Amino acid sequence: MNWHASRTSFMETRMPGGIVGTCQGRVKRWGGFTLVELLIVIAILSLLLSLLMPTLSKSRELTRRALCASRQNQIVTTITTYAAENRQLFPVTIRDDKNEHCTFLPKDLYYTLRDDYGTGREYLECPNKTDWFRIEGAGARVGYYVLFGHTTPWGDPNPWDSPKGLGETRRLPMTTDVIEKGTVTPNYTSSSHGQMGPVHGPFATPLEPEVIGSQGGITSYTDGSVSWRDQEELLERRAIKGGTIHGYW
Repeated sequence: MNWHASRTSFMETRMPGGIVGTCQGRVKRWGGFTLVELLIVIAILSLLLSLLMPTLSKSRELTRRALCASRQNQIVTTITTYAAENRQLFPVTIRDDKNEHCTFLPKDLYYTLRDDYGTGREYLECPNKTDWFRIEGAGARVGYYVLFGHTTPWGDPNPWDSPKGLGETRRLPMTTDVIEKGTVTPNYTSSSHGQMGPVHGPFATPLEPEVIGSQGGITSYTDGSVSWRDQEELLERRAIKGGTIHGYW
């Protein structure tokens, strides 16, 4: 047989008794995908990702809302404990510069809550508002509206009362998510919870929260409850006593 002309090849296999020759057919091997095949795979993966990403983002947002509710519940528990040890009164939340702004705590109060009650920054900000916290001359800006300890009622729109202590018989909000119109430097509207996470409008254009995609927010109450409320249920209120920043709760 002419081994060179044949489509088979001779292989030597070493066995215990000697060398045994075998014939093996040639097998055509592919070194990889062709360019067209790779492009098809990439297109399919891109399509799957585009279909899955909104679902994954919505699921992640629901998880953050649950964590947000847990953090606000922790704040209420802490403030209730504080009041029980301080003549049944909630702490005063007027800023260090004597202005009243719902996103600020006095620095001394922040350090007390952190050091004495274990409720520091990790509890005082929404998971979607982690860029909000800072400590400055006016106080500690936290990632929620702090509604207790103010000298309310404030003026239009929709005046509101701030709970002052454990003797409050009405169900009043204690904390709530930051949904804010008129944030200064720059002036814009933001919300902690859109469909897939935090949202904000264009700078220098304070739009209504519904326009930028706000879905609502979580609020804690004096009775210890915490609940989600849709944006259309929320009322526009003054969030700073001496300014034009408005919040929604």
